Amino acid sequence: MKRFLFGSVCILALACVIVVSDMVPLYATSIQEEESKKQELENNLEDIEGVISNLEQYIDDEEAYINQVDAELTVLTDGIYDLQDQVKAKKKEIKAKKKEIKAAQADIDVQYESMKKRIQFMFENGDAMYSQMILGSENVSDFLNRAEYINELTTYDREQLTKLQKAKKKLNKQKKKLENEQASLEQLIADEEKKRLDMETLIANKKEVVDGYTADISEQEAAALEIQAEIEAQEAIIAELVELERKRKEEEERRRQEALQQQQNANLPQYDGGQFLWPVPGYYRISSEYGTRSDPFTGLSAWHNGLDIPAPEGTPIIAAYSGEVIWAYHSSSAGNWIGIDHGDGIVTIYMHASKLLVSEGDRVNAGDTIALVGTTGRSTGNHLHFTVRVNGVDENPHNYVG
Repeated sequence: MKRFLFGSVCILALACVIVVSDMVPLYATSIQEEESKKQELENNLEDIEGVISNLEQYIDDEEAYINQVDAELTVLTDGIYDLQDQVKAKKKEIKAKKKEIKAAQADIDVQYESMKKRIQFMFENGDAMYSQMILGSENVSDFLNRAEYINELTTYDREQLTKLQKAKKKLNKQKKKLENEQASLEQLIADEEKKRLDMETLIANKKEVVDGYTADISEQEAAALEIQAEIEAQEAIIAELVELERKRKEEEERRRQEALQQQQNANLPQYDGGQFLWPVPGYYRISSEYGTRSDPFTGLSAWHNGLDIPAPEGTPIIAAYSGEVIWAYHSSSAGNWIGIDHGDGIVTIYMHASKLLVSEGDRVNAGDTIALVGTTGRSTGNHLHFTVRVNGVDENPHNYVG
């Protein structure tokens, strides 16, 4: 871009040193070329804006996905908290079962110790005990009762020991079950924790992708700003070239007009001071002179700016001097009339003709027939009204005609 801007500045500098009066349609580069460069820059800018739009859409999609995963992660985390609460509850149950097992074990131990002592006592003193029971008994029935009591006591000890052992076994099974449930819950928590970590990793990766897209957008926006600056510089170049082209055309038009004016001036008749011809050959009577007179229509005194020369209708009217016809048309007051420019600001005027034989722009020589006498317009009879005008001011025709 720096090379481009440097080239642009050079073009502007070159264009600025062109002297307007010497302008030609040759520049370091054409407006069309610069417009083409600008269009290419605008196309590049449009492409970058498209890339930015796509990246923004990617960000929107990724953020939507992140929000979805984040919502799932929240549900998963809540589930993990619930499982952790269940594990805590199981641990409490296990702790309680351990206490029960410990109490049962204590009972078993007590019963077992008592039973051991009784068995040991009976084993060590069996014969003496039976002798004593026999000697101490009042009768056979009393003996049998004592023997039955000892037997029942032994049976009770065995039954209590069996019951306590079964209770301990049951408690151990319950404890094992709770421990298995605790292990299952802890495994489930571990599995859920892994899912949570995977989701967190996924979210982190997605955010990293979004950050990458954001960085790409920043780069693209920076590139877009650079291109926009180049476009503005290009527009400045184009504006300068357009202005130079406008000035060049103005200069060409001025020169063309000058040349045209010079050509026109060269073609214009130049009055050489010679005497004008009488405009109606053979008819020299003047019915109304140049100056103040009585108006034939109103009878009031009025200014008459020319000579009235009566002649029959259709009599030829000639050009008093060479020149260019600058008008030839019909007027309500002058009738059919003609104006001829002879140069040096001198114009001769011919009014009230019955017919015009020349047109505006015609070149005529002195003595050429230009019209026929008539009485058109504000006229009281067939005649020619002849006027000489110098620099826009009517003068006495006698000063120019013999």
